[in-house]
Amino acid sequence: MNEIIAELSRPAWWVSVVFAGVIINLLSAYLKSPLDKIVSKSFSLWRNKSEARKAAWHARIEGIRQDDRFRDSAVAYEIRLRFQSVYLLLMGIVALALSSFMLGAGLEITKLFVGIIFGYSSLMFFGSFLAYINATNVANELKEGYSRRPE
Repeated sequence: MNEIIAELSRPAWWVSVVFAGVIINLLSAYLKSPLDKIVSKSFSLWRNKSEARKAAWHARIEGIRQDDRFRDSAVAYEIRLRFQSVYLLLMGIVALALSSFMLGAGLEITKLFVGIIFGYSSLMFFGSFLAYINATNVANELKEGYSRRPE
């Protein structure tokens, strides 16, 4: 504790604190404008992407509503995504079962190989999740298109 008090009482420490404060103040003054521009551009890009996504959503809804071939294509796409989700899920399960079988059988395999199999199964599970989410989005588009469909 005495060393800290002795260091705080030295004039060199106080000069370095003032010098660091001035440098930080100057840097913040010069960096504020570029950082503000970067942040505003990123928010405008985000807003533009959201608007484009919303416009594409409404275009697909109108396509489902008005065109039977478009609607049939969307139904087939949803079914394909659901099959893909199940397929990827099964591939991930098979990879996990294979690795646990190899470990349980006492086979001499390296940790790297087990890590690769676990990584592969993780990618399969994640791909299955993404396919399921996309299928759900298409199902929501179909539901919205059917609910607005003129009779």
